[in-house]
Amino acid sequence: MRIEQWDGADPGVVRGCHEVVRAARQADDPDGAPVSERRLRVMLEGTRAGIPNEVWFAAGEEPEAGGPGTILGSYRLRLPDLEDTGRAFLHLVVHPEHRRRGVGTALLRHAAQRARRHERTLLASEAM
Repeated sequence: MRIEQWDGADPGVVRGCHEVVRAARQADDPDGAPVSERRLRVMLEGTRAGIPNEVWFAAGEEPEAGGPGTILGSYRLRLPDLEDTGRAFLHLVVHPEHRRRGVGTALLRHAAQRARRHERTLLASEAM
């Protein structure tokens, strides 16, 4: 498993993250509203909220033909720059087939390091 930052250019990462979110919602809240790939892309880009963020993903199998490979999970770290500048807000999701194998723990540790690097003293989180 490797953890990589999404640069916004690779649509394969968005598709992979969408599959993770779709599977997690189906497992955890099957009656909940689905999230479209387009809406997820807007959330990952952070353009709707106007709050700077980073998106990182855990990839399993080696990529084929330059793609991201199998995405096991991902997180979005929102980093407010006007208010709450001591906080980072984390949304982390792991594909149900890859849970309880250390993927979520690795992503959480990585996110905590990124928050520290941005001088955040509080990490607020939700996980799926």
